[in-house]
Amino acid sequence: MKVQDDQQSMTLMYYTDTKRIKFPCPKCLSTFVKKCDLNRHLKYECGQAPRFQCPYCSYRCKQRCSVYSHVRKIHKKQILRDVESKTLSYSVNFRKKKFPCPKCVRTFVRKCDLGRHLKYECGQAPRFQCPYCSYLSKQRSSVYSHVRKIHKKQIHYDVESKTLSYSVTFRRKKYSCPKCVKSFVQKCDLGRHLKYECGQAPRFQCPYCNLRSKQRENVYTHVRKMHRKQINHDQESSTTKTDGTNVRKKKMQCPKCSRSFFYEHRLSAHLHECGQTLKYQCPYCRYQHKVRADIYKHVQKKHKKKEVYAMEIDRNEVKPRAQELKKQSYHTKIGRRKFPCPKCSSTFVHKHDVKKHLTFICGQAPRFKCPYCNNCTKYPYNIYTHIRKKHKKNEVYTMDIVENVVYKP
Repeated sequence: MKVQDDQQSMTLMYYTDTKRIKFPCPKCLSTFVKKCDLNRHLKYECGQAPRFQCPYCSYRCKQRCSVYSHVRKIHKKQILRDVESKTLSYSVNFRKKKFPCPKCVRTFVRKCDLGRHLKYECGQAPRFQCPYCSYLSKQRSSVYSHVRKIHKKQIHYDVESKTLSYSVTFRRKKYSCPKCVKSFVQKCDLGRHLKYECGQAPRFQCPYCNLRSKQRENVYTHVRKMHRKQINHDQESSTTKTDGTNVRKKKMQCPKCSRSFFYEHRLSAHLHECGQTLKYQCPYCRYQHKVRADIYKHVQKKHKKKEVYAMEIDRNEVKPRAQELKKQSYHTKIGRRKFPCPKCSSTFVHKHDVKKHLTFICGQAPRFKCPYCNNCTKYPYNIYTHIRKKHKKNEVYTMDIVENVVYKP
């Protein structure tokens, strides 16, 4: 497959960029892209004897995945086992595959992998193709590995083939940090990086050791791996600031059960349902819950394009409430919008909304302008929201360009 405009279409991907190798090993010549890989190398591999051995021969390796590959190639008919050697005493660990495919002979450890296999792979043609040759595969990662091995000097693409028309999908990192070399896909991530991370000291510290990090989830992951026997950080505070104070602490505890909450309104909502039986049921399946609002959310997610209401369970009988049959969600009831606009496809519930739409909005230029920049919208409350976000500590008002009038919220 011929690729045109390689340099203009996309930059080098993460996997093939050799300039990203930042973390060299101080003891050997190995280099790594991620710091966690360097730590694993120093802890288990560098200068140490191989820990993992093949259960069928004398082959040893420092990494478990290498033993897996060896068993698949050399001992194809044998059972793949996870063998870790510790002081020449081998402990055999099994990871059972519980979810078999009903259409083929493959089995999976996780249910999500089985679902992905049934949806995209089993009995279907390969969707992903190499952009430089005719290699096809059912998994995107296999195309990545193929490009790294066969087309090392080419640009890394993600190509999905659909009915012999190949659509190249990219996820570009558009927002780059002006202070460092990092780039982000979303603008909010760049804002968080500039506000809390770039050029600043780590704010979060592990409560059990001296590890510090700029992101809270990194400390959570560290506590799960290194301090498993310690207090669970989900029930009590496991992330503290550098001065030792707790960031999040569950203070509100239910007097009837062992649950705890951060906020008082969540505790009060929990007390209304604590210790009670299931009251409401979904009218389309067997899903039951104590709160009526959760039944509404369940119907909107699982049973789309159907009437949104709940059924009350009374004396072991499922009976629909008369109020629930009439009380339907405002946003899901399309029949309420009786007044359409004659010029566009907008519809409205009330007649005065159509008149306002025809007079000020439909087919007209934006008339409300921000007093601090050139932003213009058709609605004044959009300017109010814009000023509160972009022009903080300034007075909130808008200017009507047509009538030269100032409006305040």
